[in-house]
Amino acid sequence: MMTVVGLAASADVVSDVRQLLDNKDYNGAVELIQSELEVNPASASDGRLAELWGEALLAMGDAGTATEKFELAKKKGFADASLWLARLSMRRYDFTTAASHYDNYIKLKNKAKKEIDPKAQLERGKIAKLQQALNRVENITVIDSLTVPKEEFFKAYKLHPSAGKLLSPEEMPVADAQQNAVTGFMNEGGDIILWAQPDTLDNRRIVEAIKLTDGTWSETMYLPEVLNGGGDADYPFMMPDGLTLYFANNGEESLGGYDIFIASKAVDGDFLAPQNLGMPYNSPFDDYLLVIDEQTGVGWWATDRKQIPDSLTLFVYLPNDVRKNLDSEDEEIDVASFARIADIKATQDPEEDYSPYLEAIEANAQREATPPADFAFRLPDGTLLERYNQLRTEREREAMKKYLDSLKIYDNSLKALDGLRKDYHYRGSTATLKMQIADLETSVLNQKKALKKKKNDLILLLAK
Repeated sequence: MMTVVGLAASADVVSDVRQLLDNKDYNGAVELIQSELEVNPASASDGRLAELWGEALLAMGDAGTATEKFELAKKKGFADASLWLARLSMRRYDFTTAASHYDNYIKLKNKAKKEIDPKAQLERGKIAKLQQALNRVENITVIDSLTVPKEEFFKAYKLHPSAGKLLSPEEMPVADAQQNAVTGFMNEGGDIILWAQPDTLDNRRIVEAIKLTDGTWSETMYLPEVLNGGGDADYPFMMPDGLTLYFANNGEESLGGYDIFIASKAVDGDFLAPQNLGMPYNSPFDDYLLVIDEQTGVGWWATDRKQIPDSLTLFVYLPNDVRKNLDSEDEEIDVASFARIADIKATQDPEEDYSPYLEAIEANAQREATPPADFAFRLPDGTLLERYNQLRTEREREAMKKYLDSLKIYDNSLKALDGLRKDYHYRGSTATLKMQIADLETSVLNQKKALKKKKNDLILLLAK
């Protein structure tokens, strides 16, 4: 008579496989399962082992075979198999099938009087919204996609300086940002930084700091709560116009986890209610950090919709001037495949040449890789000097340093004057402020005359 252990996988084997999966040793888990099958062929019909096998295969990128294992486990009545099948259906944007699997999972859990995964209930609740979003998929052109490590993924964005900078926490000049930010954004002028940090309710909110006229940074200021939507807000990017903010939010209006939203400033400076960008930008999973580089004419965003462990997919696309959606009723268009961007070539015009955009991105990458110039000084014949080693003598180098020091003082005086004029405009006139502006205007004028003389003297010296 066969023992119970001989009829199915032993509890020890199931436990050991579970531990290997928890340790992300997926190959080890598969090898242990296969060894168990050699010793005990009856284990092939064990729903628990089939489910774990499917989990390992899915983590290894074999979704097709994993689905077969989950289907076997589902037939054996294992609720979690239905949850895995639901999430696989979500990847394909087959939301009707996903709903059926979610419902079966919840039904089995209730029948067994076991706890239902709250995340699963949340996902099930999003399906109606996802189905609606498939009716409004924007027709965009995706010119490239990259798979990058999730850690510091933003460093793969290759932007022109005019778009601003994406910063790691340690690169940010404010202590709050260094302690709390995931990523940060600094505008081209280097006087505004945006990031996200927890508020008193432990919800992440977008904040900003502004560089003051004395070179220090203002206190951290929370942007309006309208941006949060009942969830966490993060991954901000401000367009150069200073009025258009892209960011991610995982609140009630999201389709999955984090979704990308756009918010605009009104005339009075307050943000209007943000709008979900919909598909294909957003998915049932996490999507964030949308950036538009107007100089190169491309946009970027990150997503984990492909569910590659420890990695993200970056899509590079051509932003539309005006949104144009796909015709969801056109039977020749596979809207779901387009929405999840299953194939970037399907979004492209085969007669269009996208190489100039890719070359512009490569130029940005080369610019990042090139050490910054020491200075920029153009001679009357058009020659551009950028490094001290281009100067022939120590006297020329010293003269250049003195000129650049004077230029820096002049630039700082101009910025200080601009700051005082802003104070005059926003805070009103005072006798002290008027005097400060008048004195600084005189000083700037004298500095300009002296700077012009130093420049002429330097040109004469370099021409010898």
